[in-house]
Amino acid sequence: MPDLSVASSPLAEPLERARRFRGVVAADVMRVGIGLALCAFQYWLLTLSIESYQAGDHRIVAAAAVLSALCFASVLGINATGESARFRFRREIARNDPQIEP
Repeated sequence: MPDLSVASSPLAEPLERARRFRGVVAADVMRVGIGLALCAFQYWLLTLSIESYQAGDHRIVAAAAVLSALCFASVLGINATGESARFRFRREIARNDPQIEP
């Protein structure tokens, strides 16, 4: 009886690479989603701070600026972490498969 398992087939390595690549794509989609949510929060925060400033409540503007800076730094950190993970993944694939450029 022939062995029909995926692990012994010549497609085992490309299938494993495809599974790992799906994980990278899922992480990218999640990173974009978190970034969009933080940008929407920043937009709401900007609207809130402008309305509060025009209403005469000047205390909230400094707190809104600090929160906005934290959101911006969070988005930068998430993107930098994701890009470095993607770079490591592509470098690992290039080491294992010389036909693929990093």
